[in-house]
Amino acid sequence: RNQAAAGGAAYLYYGSSLEATGTTWSANSASAYAGGALSVYGAGLPTSVSLDSCSLTDNASVNEGGAFHGRALTTVTLSDNEFLRNSTGNESYGGGVFLQGTATTRSTANLFAQNVARYGGGAYVDTAATAGAWTNNVFAENTAANGGSVCLASSVGQVWNNNTFVGNSATEAGGVLCLYATAIDFTDFDTARATLALTNAFTDPVEADATGARLMLPESTPPAE
Repeated sequence: RNQAAAGGAAYLYYGSSLEATGTTWSANSASAYAGGALSVYGAGLPTSVSLDSCSLTDNASVNEGGAFHGRALTTVTLSDNEFLRNSTGNESYGGGVFLQGTATTRSTANLFAQNVARYGGGAYVDTAATAGAWTNNVFAENTAANGGSVCLASSVGQVWNNNTFVGNSATEAGGVLCLYATAIDFTDFDTARATLALTNAFTDPVEADATGARLMLPESTPPAE
C-alpha cells in the first residue's frame, strides 16, 4: 500500500524503462495525478515498459490510469497480466490502463476486469501510432460513462484480434467500445474496414442500438483531458 502524487508505487520519467515479471501491485494510489500503481513518462526519449504475468489490483488514481499510466512511450508490452478493480477519478481516463502517444503497443492475453473510469473502464488509448496489436485479451465487467471496456481516441492502425468482451457497461454511451477517430470506418464488430480490424468475441449483442449502447462512433474530437 503505497501512495504518491503520481505513480503510487513507481514513477519513471525521461527515458527510464521498466521490465517487470510476476510482480504484484496492489492497493496503491496516486493522490494528485496519474498512475495508481505505475506512471511512466517518456518525454521524447526511448522508453519501454514490459509487464509480464503481473497482478495489478485495487489501485486508484485521481486522474489517468487507475493502475498503469504511460505517456509518450516507445514500446509497451503487456502479457498475461491481470488488471482488477482499479479506478480513476470521476472525470478521468483508463480505469486499468491509460496510454497516450505510444509508438508500439502489444497487449496479449491480459485480463481487464471490474475496472472503473469516466472514459475507458478497462483501457484508454490516445494518439497511438500505427503499430498496435491487442490479441487474446479478456475485458469483463468494466464500467465507465463512455466506453465500458475500451475507449480509443485518435488511434489509427490498432488491430484487435480474438479478444473477448463480456458484461461491460456504460452509463452514457459505448458499453463495449467508444471510438473517437474519423479514420476508423467499419460496419460492425465482426468486419472492419480502413485502419481498424475487429475479429473478436462479444457476448453482448453485436448491433449498436440507436443510443450506441454497445458501440459509439461520435464526432472526431476526442474528449478533453
